[in-house]
Amino acid sequence: LYTYQHGHAEFVKYRDTAKIMGDYLSLLAGPGKRIYILCREGLIYLDERTGTSKPVLIKGFQMPNNSYFPFVNFKDHLFWSNRSMIYRYNITTAILDSVAVKMIRNIEVITEDSIWAGSTSLTSSLICFRKKIIEPVTASLFDKKFISADFYIAGVSRVSPRHVFVPVRFKGFFLYDMLSGRFQEVKVF
Repeated sequence: LYTYQHGHAEFVKYRDTAKIMGDYLSLLAGPGKRIYILCREGLIYLDERTGTSKPVLIKGFQMPNNSYFPFVNFKDHLFWSNRSMIYRYNITTAILDSVAVKMIRNIEVITEDSIWAGSTSLTSSLICFRKKIIEPVTASLFDKKFISADFYIAGVSRVSPRHVFVPVRFKGFFLYDMLSGRFQEVKVF
């Protein structure tokens, strides 16, 4: 792991934590000036203020080789998948939980408790961590009729405390109401 020294215009080795957790897969900047690194055997966070790193060891956790792994954050939670589970880690309480979902391609966060998980078959499901519920996104949730039944949510942008803007692959743009759980079409062009 290297840091870029702006004043010196060079990369400097930061630490060698790969020996602790295996290969690095992905990283993201989180709250509190921490950098979170997803590794083959768990998660590491680096605290820029103190210069310390801490591994988050996950019993039985192993990321497969040669795969894409979504790794996102929302407020004080990190979400990622290892193809058979979706994990949620609360960085404030250090609580890790998971839901068994196979072949995840993307994770789109709605709230700290709910996400949409897109599969490699280009469909999406609503995942609720608290209730451990997995609900496929279906035509009955939309305000218009569709010929095909595959719904792949390709992104999320919060536009109000109650609504998120959602592009659905080959279907258009929608406003999702978090209270009703319904999608309303938005004409963009």
